Amino acid sequence: AISLIVILFLISGLILAAKSPWGQNLAQSLVSDALKKTGFDVQFEKIEGSLPSRIFLSGVSIRGAGLEITARTVELELSLLRLFKKEAALTHLAADQITWKKTEAPAPQASLSETSSLSYPIFVQQFKLTNVAIPDLFTANFEGRLRLGKKNRILTIKASRPEFPESFANLTLLVQLDGTA
Repeated sequence: AISLIVILFLISGLILAAKSPWGQNLAQSLVSDALKKTGFDVQFEKIEGSLPSRIFLSGVSIRGAGLEITARTVELELSLLRLFKKEAALTHLAADQITWKKTEAPAPQASLSETSSLSYPIFVQQFKLTNVAIPDLFTANFEGRLRLGKKNRILTIKASRPEFPESFANLTLLVQLDGTA
């Protein structure tokens, strides 16, 4: 009985630490450092939520691969259970007021063989991107699913324009990394 109480206190302490400013700064630096290793510089003004499973970011800026992407808000729901299966999985990803522009130093184009091996699969069960500014053209909304596996990559997306609520486009893309599509 005493060991159960000690375990509950430890879990409570970890949750409180994750919600503290110190824990949020630690989470911000861990995310930024992990993404810097992939060649992307990620910064955000504020992090909130019930870390580590549900995260709210504001003032997000991503730079790399010849692009600069900004978003007013980003909401992530991480599947902790899938981490045990060695899979990065988001049950929900939402972002609003997204803009992007090309930067002066575009990254060299990677071939399919260079990007085909992931150390772990990535899965986004549902994403919703609203008010995405397509440079010099229009604003659009996107929703769908994404799976980046070791053998194939699947993207299902529905796009719509807020100015034309009845118009939309559906797209499903499957790339098998054994050379067939």
